[in-house]
Amino acid sequence: MGKVETRRSLLANWRRVLATGNPPRGTLDPVSRWLVLTRAAVLPMTLTAALIAGLLGVNERGFDWGLFVLAGVGILLAHVSNNLMNDLFDLGVGTDTENYPRALYAPHPVLSGMITRSGLAAAALTVNLVDLAVLAVLTAARGWAIVGFALGGFLISVAYTAPPLRLKKRGLGEPSVLAVWGPLSVVWAGRSSPRLSPTPCWRRPCSWASTSTSSRGMHPRARRRCPCSWEPLAAAASPRA
Repeated sequence: MGKVETRRSLLANWRRVLATGNPPRGTLDPVSRWLVLTRAAVLPMTLTAALIAGLLGVNERGFDWGLFVLAGVGILLAHVSNNLMNDLFDLGVGTDTENYPRALYAPHPVLSGMITRSGLAAAALTVNLVDLAVLAVLTAARGWAIVGFALGGFLISVAYTAPPLRLKKRGLGEPSVLAVWGPLSVVWAGRSSPRLSPTPCWRRPCSWASTSTSSRGMHPRARRRCPCSWEPLAAAASPRA
């Protein structure tokens, strides 16, 4: 019974942190501590961006569920690192104080004594390195185009609070959030999932040569329907005799 009660207590603690962003009363377990430090309560906005990317790409030819999940994990880690870096940079420039709104709605990692400044920096660096490994895997599978989206999101996240730009202080916080969690996250996750062909459809021999044969939309030799032909769409749209 003791183990069951402990498990229920832990689950209740985690639910409280995820719902409110604040630690539960009493002793703080390691999982609850890191959920508070990383501000896990706000991660659903990133999950939403990943789900939108999945809905847009799931019917694309070559959609890869494994890479889609990996891309979702990648943007979640990017959000976690963003939260850690924001607290670190705001503390460094003197923005975050005990009376600042950030420290009032939820405990600040360093000001509350939950972690040291060096520990917070190490955590941010570790998460970024893991996310870099995820980016390397996705780049190898999908090409260099996704690096641009990842780099853009990272630079905006850093510039959000870090000098010299400090976008949040200049009234550009909301547009930055819109850019990162809108097109950058959605397009990056979506671009990482479908298997994009290295050769444009119009340059493939089958797209033009097959149309001059008696079996349109079919490869002349393999006699298989050409994946880049419009014939399947035309056949589906035309009424059956």
